[in-house]
Amino acid sequence: MGESVVEGVIGGIIGVAIGIAGALATAHFSPVLKATVGQTSTAGGAGGFPGAASALNQAAQTVNVHLTAPVSPQLVLLAVGLALAGGVLAGAFGGWRASRLRPADALRRVD
Repeated sequence: MGESVVEGVIGGIIGVAIGIAGALATAHFSPVLKATVGQTSTAGGAGGFPGAASALNQAAQTVNVHLTAPVSPQLVLLAVGLALAGGVLAGAFGGWRASRLRPADALRRVD
């Protein structure tokens, strides 16, 4: 069980390092996207009935969209916790399966 915990922690640390490197690469190498947003102002007439509104101003505005992958301490702790839980679960299942076998049977067969 101790081996599974250590492997989970090491896997979590390596995963966090790869994730942070990927987030930095995404922020550095991603292109800047441009989006055009149209704005329309309407004025209601005749009590706001449909068809009574007239468009006063139509303007287009271009917005730059930067792709980012934010990394927070809570997200890092969640990632390490999930890796640790996965390692413990895998170790517990393997240990439970091994405990059900007799030693002679375990030595005789390989799955």
